[in-house]
Amino acid sequence: MGHLMAPGLWTLLFFAGSAIADLRIMVGVDPSDRESMVISVLDMQQTLGRIAGQPVHAVKSQDLGDVMRSTRTGEYDVYIAPAHVAASALAHGYTLIGSTDRDELYQLVARPGAKAPADLNGGKIYLTQQDSVAAYMARGMLNEAGQSLKMFQQVFYRTTSGAGLFAIDAGLVDATVAKKGDYESWVKQSSSKSAVLLSSRAVPGGMSVVVKNSLPETTRNKLENWLVSPGGTLAGIGKVSYHSELANYKYVAALGNWTPSQLPGVTMVTASEVVALQQ
Repeated sequence: MGHLMAPGLWTLLFFAGSAIADLRIMVGVDPSDRESMVISVLDMQQTLGRIAGQPVHAVKSQDLGDVMRSTRTGEYDVYIAPAHVAASALAHGYTLIGSTDRDELYQLVARPGAKAPADLNGGKIYLTQQDSVAAYMARGMLNEAGQSLKMFQQVFYRTTSGAGLFAIDAGLVDATVAKKGDYESWVKQSSSKSAVLLSSRAVPGGMSVVVKNSLPETTRNKLENWLVSPGGTLAGIGKVSYHSELANYKYVAALGNWTPSQLPGVTMVTASEVVALQQ
């Protein structure tokens, strides 16, 4: 009986060993990103499946808090997501391929007359959705300055980033966080008298692509070579045309690692000091 079953067993073992597992891809979309609806995971599966030479299972999510959690447990082989998600992945066994946009600076913009973050105590702040890059940067920059969102009487989370600048000039809120370029354009357009109280360091722009270190080298090379090639454009996401310094991702990750400033006896460190400790 054993001799009769052996060929069948060898056949099963052969096919089990040669089966190619799906390449798991997570597309983390900023919840304030109005372009998120045009990202087709089906198109992505077909395109990257053809490039990698194996089946691809892609998932899209706006719950960036949960997406960041998944980077810590390595649940996906590839992450295509904003800088703060990519920064978390890079600290947990992933390698950067690049990003779709150049580096950006974020600024805490306040009502006229405000000179320091403490002047906003008891006021109102307008932010994009809680898991968005801008909201993440707001929490990090305030905490680095020895403050927190708890200083505000009201925090408005909305989906449109530009509306925060309008709300300041209209006297509806006391502060918002905006990209430096967006703020400069707004000032030229509206002659705004608002004030910049805090500015971030360089933050990788657009969507970043990171791959798990444990992926076969051939698979990683196929993906990277195509993504950085002239024709390597992902529909709804764009082309990986930039490669920010890893120190910028470490800075972003450090902004999420603050000890609450309200704790008595705590010695606060700056983002630069946290980055230095990680070198």
